[in-house]
Amino acid sequence: MYEISVTNAQSLATFFGSLAPTARVMREDFSGTAALARAWVAQSVDPATDVMTAAWKKTQSTRTSRLREAVAIDFDAAVTKRIAKTPGLSVVTRDVMACKLTCDILAATNFAVGYFHTRRELVAYLKHARACLRSKGTFVCDMYVGSSVFIADEQRVVVRVPKEIGSGTFVYVWEQRSVDVTTGIVRNAIHFELPRAKRTPLVMRDAFTYHWRLWSPPELREAMLEAGFKRVEMYDRVGDAVDQHGNVYTRPLGEGDEIDDPAVLYFAARK
Repeated sequence: MYEISVTNAQSLATFFGSLAPTARVMREDFSGTAALARAWVAQSVDPATDVMTAAWKKTQSTRTSRLREAVAIDFDAAVTKRIAKTPGLSVVTRDVMACKLTCDILAATNFAVGYFHTRRELVAYLKHARACLRSKGTFVCDMYVGSSVFIADEQRVVVRVPKEIGSGTFVYVWEQRSVDVTTGIVRNAIHFELPRAKRTPLVMRDAFTYHWRLWSPPELREAMLEAGFKRVEMYDRVGDAVDQHGNVYTRPLGEGDEIDDPAVLYFAARK
């Protein structure tokens, strides 16, 4: 239910591929179910034609060298042991700060940088991430922004189960439980409600809980530059246009650009 309601891993994998067209190996930190890592390797080959994308054809020479790989890293063994075995995917149960596996693109999505509550911790992680990137690698993370980010509230969304995996609907509930504007610290939770015929819904309260610091865009950008990245781009959409071959075209935010309120911003830090 989490993957259905919270994230679109396929779209993110396509977007990240557009940010780093020649990247082959992805590392997903704080991976959880490794949805993004699995989507990354699944897009190695077009399942309809069994050929690589045009961008890969221009940069690689043999089919075997073009196949994408990914490593999913999470400290929670209870989660990592449930990750489905996927060709091209390695799973590591470890603290991300203790893992030195290198990659072309390193992703820390689902607001994972919020786990670091102090600037010192954040910069230390960003320096570690940069050290794990290969030449001209890219680090990507996200954060939600807007005028309501420090308002305690609850949002309910009815989610329809995709036909390929089942049927019916369930309710996804996002709760921002507490906020502290003086520190940027928030406590959030995700709940699910499953309908049952002629019975009250089955409520899965606190299915996931989070204790984050909400970093502002300038704070994140400054921390990334302090960590040694050459430049930082921000995106408020995972794709501005798609051509007839499925290639995604993106444009970073520029000075004076306005964004939706609220919005999720993606940060691409270049080594």
